[in-house]
Amino acid sequence: MNESILDEFEADELKLAQHLWGLRRQPSAELKQRVRAIPGRQAQAARPWPRFRLVWSKPVLAALTALLVMVGLLFASPAALATLGQFEKIIGQIHLTILDVLPPRTDPIVVESTPVSLADAQAAAPFELTSPAYLPAGLAAEAQAYIIELEPPIIKLLWRDTAGGFVQLSMHQANGETSQIENVVGSESSDTILINGQEAAIIYGGWDETNRTWSHQDRLVTIIWVVDGVQYNLLSYSTLISPADLRAMAQSVQ
Repeated sequence: MNESILDEFEADELKLAQHLWGLRRQPSAELKQRVRAIPGRQAQAARPWPRFRLVWSKPVLAALTALLVMVGLLFASPAALATLGQFEKIIGQIHLTILDVLPPRTDPIVVESTPVSLADAQAAAPFELTSPAYLPAGLAAEAQAYIIELEPPIIKLLWRDTAGGFVQLSMHQANGETSQIENVVGSESSDTILINGQEAAIIYGGWDETNRTWSHQDRLVTIIWVVDGVQYNLLSYSTLISPADLRAMAQSVQ
């Protein structure tokens, strides 16, 4: 046992520390080989996961993290963004900030994501909540409601699917000068579609917090549109829900 490590322990803890150190074992070559042979292990470890760019102060579903990375909260300075090749894109009433690389965040931001009843969600919203009239097969009939305590607040309705995925509808007042909410997306990730005759943005993928790049274009899809001063973000992370299903859901939000 290293002498510098021994110096860290008091006399009454030293014997226990030495005993525990003596129990330390390196895995055998056979064990290492068996672990490497576990099916799917390496693929899972390498898979990028789009993560929420904030530090949550309450436990939430890992799957929920995808949305606000996609519809990101931009806390980087204008100078930092300029060096990363930022540019703006407008689709209908949707303003997108396009980045090739996600800028580093210097300070952690704490945001509450609170599960609430639908009645409490409506009371917190400065607008009338709406829900899709159409739900594709495989989604739960009942939505779970959440509030993200930002300015303006974001109301989220989430439907789980039968394969472990989800669809989520987020609503907030359209961006103003003091809003903390901005649509930050990756390069070549967005296109224009029509929702009830109005231009909307469809976005494929989300930010990978680890390598600061845009990924997951094959499974994560979001449709963003604005109606009567309210921005809607309908996101799917599901193997059961197709982009056509998601578009039909968006069309049914009245």
